[in-house]
Amino acid sequence: MRRGLHLCLLLAGLLADPARGAAPEETLRYELVWGLVRVGTAEVTTRLVEEDGRPLLRFRFTAKSNRWVEKIYPVEDCIDSFIEPETGLPVKLVKKTSEGWFRCDDELRFDRERGVAAWVDHVRGTNTEYAVAPGAHDFFSLMRSMRELDLRPGREDRATIAADDRTHDLVIRVEREETLSLRGARVRAYRLRIASEKEGLFVRKVPGAIWITAEPPRTVAQMQVRVPVGSVRAVLLDESK
Repeated sequence: MRRGLHLCLLLAGLLADPARGAAPEETLRYELVWGLVRVGTAEVTTRLVEEDGRPLLRFRFTAKSNRWVEKIYPVEDCIDSFIEPETGLPVKLVKKTSEGWFRCDDELRFDRERGVAAWVDHVRGTNTEYAVAPGAHDFFSLMRSMRELDLRPGREDRATIAADDRTHDLVIRVEREETLSLRGARVRAYRLRIASEKEGLFVRKVPGAIWITAEPPRTVAQMQVRVPVGSVRAVLLDESK
């Protein structure tokens, strides 16, 4: 089975923090930078939708390379994560990504009554079902819930997420507080790192540092991730309701 966390999921932390009054509908836009070169843009939208006959929060991440980088490593990604508003737990995750030669078209569904997750890989034509704990997250819902915590330097949390065909244990560490230059202003932010306790999750994308703003609504100001062609940074451009 193919495994690995994609760029979309690694940037899932771009979600707004609902515990601090963020509106359910919101748009965050990011610039993707490779070294000193601007290589594309990313956008995260939060919307209240009706899916499978019930109201859910849909977090949509899209990323697209610009004309220059398309000749070397074209990227066009879209991921939808549907989350139950009251519990904060994921219901369904749909990924459609194209990065260089790599293609992904799959779906992960959670059955809370049975305590299982079902993963369908449409590219390979495979189906996998496995047990998950009652509070199992996907990466989107985990980052959303984590940002409700009292983040402070030295804090360390552990969590389990379902990704593709299995569950993974993660360690989330708050390293320190830093001051960033963001849109011409100086912004206080916490620098975090996320690591998998076992190999197999971060295959094609290895997360680096994540900077979450110290002040509400605690959006991700910047993130680094190592990809097959080097290191890419996502930097916040603007946010709108």
